[in-house]
Amino acid sequence: MKNVFIKSLIIILFFLSLGTNIYAATLENFIIDIDKEIVHPNEEVTLKIDFGKVLSEFEINIAYDRNLFEYFSTDKDINLYDNGDIVTLTYPTLSTTEPLKEISVTFKAKDNIITTNPTNFKTTLQNMKDGISAENLENPLLPIEKNIIVEPIYKEYKFDLEFNELIIPNEESNMKLILKSDMGQSYTNTRIYARIVSDIEGEAQITAIDFKRNKV
Repeated sequence: MKNVFIKSLIIILFFLSLGTNIYAATLENFIIDIDKEIVHPNEEVTLKIDFGKVLSEFEINIAYDRNLFEYFSTDKDINLYDNGDIVTLTYPTLSTTEPLKEISVTFKAKDNIITTNPTNFKTTLQNMKDGISAENLENPLLPIEKNIIVEPIYKEYKFDLEFNELIIPNEESNMKLILKSDMGQSYTNTRIYARIVSDIEGEAQITAIDFKRNKV
């Protein structure tokens, strides 16, 4: 009877030890913030990663679009590797071992952006260790995505009316109405309204020709 009790106790302790290994501590207050929603060429955007507790070890991977951004800087002494698609940050370094609670990572938009580009940063964390208890921490549900738009600084469209003929009442005249901008935003559909302003009442008929030389 005693042997059965001892064997049962050993089995219970074995499963309890498995349970403590399976259910590792987690980052309960982990937050990632981004300081901008729209970024223009050559502007910087910063991701602030707050672990919610101090960590003595961690690895951060941030995936980004190499056609739109390049890695710029961090605010901590960190081991860094950038392959052009993913920035990998690991801690501690050879010179710094003090536990960290947060870190900021900054990217810079490239200067050749000419269209609106919805994109995002995807962040994953792993290999984390609590800075106080030295306990291994469970990876959060990741990746965490932060959406952002990268676009140029658009300039307003302006109308330019060109004509070389004398305008005579009740006679047709050829004119060219040009809508232009040095950096205008692209639209899939547009509608233009024209209003004739005059000191006296009158009527005008306006016709237009599209790029296929059809009247519209």
